[in-house]
Amino acid sequence: MHGTDELDFFVLSQPHFDRHGLILAFVDGQPAGFVHAGFGVGSNRASVDSTTGVICALVVHPAFRGRGIGRALVQQAEGYLLSHGAQVLLAGPADPFNPYWSGLYGGSEASGFLESDVLAKPFFTSLGYRPQSMIGVFQRVIGQRDPINVRLMRVRRSTELRLLDDPVPRDFWTLTNRGRLETARLGLVLKKQDLPVGWVTICGLDMYSSKWQQRAIGLHGIHVAPEHRRQGYGQALLCDVSKQLKDDQVDLMEAHANMEDPAAMAVLISSGFQLIDTGIVYRKA
Repeated sequence: MHGTDELDFFVLSQPHFDRHGLILAFVDGQPAGFVHAGFGVGSNRASVDSTTGVICALVVHPAFRGRGIGRALVQQAEGYLLSHGAQVLLAGPADPFNPYWSGLYGGSEASGFLESDVLAKPFFTSLGYRPQSMIGVFQRVIGQRDPINVRLMRVRRSTELRLLDDPVPRDFWTLTNRGRLETARLGLVLKKQDLPVGWVTICGLDMYSSKWQQRAIGLHGIHVAPEHRRQGYGQALLCDVSKQLKDDQVDLMEAHANMEDPAAMAVLISSGFQLIDTGIVYRKA
């Protein structure tokens, strides 16, 4: 990431941004770290719900670690959240408790604090936080060979991939997180009935191109209609999306799935995705 455009885009310009939740630490006038806290969204996804507070980001400069600065920052963040009505305290943003930092940390969406961030788990555990949920980060290299099975061949003969209308759900929370990004909704359509049986929203991740040294696309809202599940449509959808993205010179696609949703993980793995990291959302005991 270069410059501050992404920070302004995903954090500072959010309609619910509150500067009091962004707390900075200084040592002898030198910036030493920061913590950023905010709130999730209500069940209607139309307004912020202050009953659940979440620590979205925590950074301490390596030169100032081991001095208790991180602990002090978390205590300040907790005080901010509690003073605004929080009854539950989380560490690690993930939908629907992801007010900030989607797209800046963790890949295509906010999914807690990553296990590859080896300092996060022991630190939050020492402060009384316990893992509440785990989210798998899956990636597939574009251009790799599709799985070979009879069911996939049969599904592909009866379906085709199409661009669908209305790419982004129009609720407040989705629009604030992804509404300003370039998105498209692709659907797997039964040719004879002209009926979509599954769809997925793709989102460009060009902000990572300089770091990852490749073009990437994030997948959101992978869905197969209930009456068509367990018939290979999900696998066909993801494989056909991969084929389309190859034609568009994309190198990698990424999707996240709750580790307690075996069906979601199964369709990703069967479509050639590999688990490359795991995000953890912690809850204050």
